[in-house]
Amino acid sequence: MSIGKAATKHRSRRRNAQEYLVDDNAMTQRYENLQALRAAATMAVVLANLYPIEWTYFGTQWIPRMITRLESAAFDLLFVLSGFVVTVRYGRSSGGARIATRFLLRRAIRIYPLYWLAMAVALLQSGATPRALIEAAPHASLLSQLGLLPAAFNCADDWLLAQMRALSVGLYCYVVFALLLAIMGGRRLVVGLLVWTSVIYLGRLLADIDERWPALFFGFAALEFIGGAFAAKAMEDEVSSIPAIFALLAGMLFVATPWTLGLGSWQQTLHARDSLCFAIIGILAVWCLASLERIVGIKVPRCLSALGDASYPMWLFHVAVGSGTATLLTRIVDPARLHGLGITACIATVLLIGCLFHRLIERPLLARRPRAGDA
Repeated sequence: MSIGKAATKHRSRRRNAQEYLVDDNAMTQRYENLQALRAAATMAVVLANLYPIEWTYFGTQWIPRMITRLESAAFDLLFVLSGFVVTVRYGRSSGGARIATRFLLRRAIRIYPLYWLAMAVALLQSGATPRALIEAAPHASLLSQLGLLPAAFNCADDWLLAQMRALSVGLYCYVVFALLLAIMGGRRLVVGLLVWTSVIYLGRLLADIDERWPALFFGFAALEFIGGAFAAKAMEDEVSSIPAIFALLAGMLFVATPWTLGLGSWQQTLHARDSLCFAIIGILAVWCLASLERIVGIKVPRCLSALGDASYPMWLFHVAVGSGTATLLTRIVDPARLHGLGITACIATVLLIGCLFHRLIERPLLARRPRAGDA
């Protein structure tokens, strides 16, 4: 090999190594404030779903009824957070198939094992055997449940149904984000996000969003994910993303207009108004908290952000753990004597199980890859 070819090969390897380091450094940024915000949103969902459990098992109402109205807002905020965090981690990477594959692999490692464990818990709680489950549902439906496909929505257990829908929409957002990352790279991600937004707008105008697949592809959750991504790009001092955020919000207003004017059903009108307001508030809240931490250096205590790290197992198992704890307590102690201790024990058990599952299952699964800022 000539000296010129050897030097060229050495420069190519050095350039690839530098790009790899840039990608890894971009994927290790973490915002403690956003993890605490994730914990707050997750706890809002947990308390909203524990509210009927408290009334059913203990006959008390220590959890305020108003918390049930915040569940939808919490889900909207979680999608905004996901879009923001993954864009912060991968928005400056060189992109390509390798980075996109690593991104999807990390998402799958984090989501599927704990979800399959949740399915096993649901099976045990229902008292059904695996054979009965297979006989009750077609083979394709069982595979759809395992793979988090929308075809499984009609054959899932009640308490797992909301988790399945949210995870399906989240996986859809991650797959599209990975495609944009592979094709355009992190530095040209704004163009891909604008194209994705246009497709969603067009789909909402042409498709029946009450059906299963259009609701997955063209729902407000994907727009909230994109809004968080735009906020992350704007925070990186990319001026082109700032008008993109306002264009996104204007587009959401345009899409929601038929339902906010009462042209749709009552449920569609309420959902459109709530999603629009919660998305705007969520995008601004995430942007402001991240800017405070990045520019001013104001951070929340580490214990609060640690709850955000364990938010996924807490959210995934909170109904099963809460109802199981309530059942056990009512068998041991008279519910009339528990007062507020019953629901307090349920909340504490949910937090404990969530932290344990994160420490013993989720964290070891992700130990070989960058851990900062999980989406």
